[in-house]
Amino acid sequence: PRFVVDGSFAKSPDLEQWLGSRRDNVAVVSDYFAMEAYRTGSISGVQQQYAVLAKFPRQVLVLHNTGMLSVLPPRAQGAIKRMTDHRMTTDFPRFCRDLRRASQEPEIAQATGDHIEAARTQLAKLLVDVAGVEVLDQLASDFTEQDLKSLRRRGEPYSDGALRTILRHIALFASYASGRGILR
Repeated sequence: PRFVVDGSFAKSPDLEQWLGSRRDNVAVVSDYFAMEAYRTGSISGVQQQYAVLAKFPRQVLVLHNTGMLSVLPPRAQGAIKRMTDHRMTTDFPRFCRDLRRASQEPEIAQATGDHIEAARTQLAKLLVDVAGVEVLDQLASDFTEQDLKSLRRRGEPYSDGALRTILRHIALFASYASGRGILR
């Protein structure tokens, strides 16, 4: 059995009990889990996030990063094998040992600090991406359902309503951007 672990469940006594109950129970972690752990901003915070998993390092399966997962073929057969980052999964026990030593060894502490900063940068980018999706949702809400259908048909001209809405959005953006000095 496998269980996908997020930042909240990682610190749960239930996870520790579940992993300890059977050697074939496997905790699955993603890049988002790692970002959550590093987002704590300190070595001790990262250590706390991984504390339960570090007790059972051979029962942890590390997924490829989300970008890589998003381009995998959507076949059910062999999906777990394709989704697994085998190198990271194999190296997870060493990662746990290094993380325990990070408080005492400057080189490991520096590498952990670099990961903390990279996670902060990635999370900030993610927030910008989410804001972009919200803007796209708002833009899409300006189109009628008929206009959206015309935009989705390949090789056919857009409806008059869709063209008017696109031109209005371009004009609004140009007005905004020129006022901000973006289009000079």
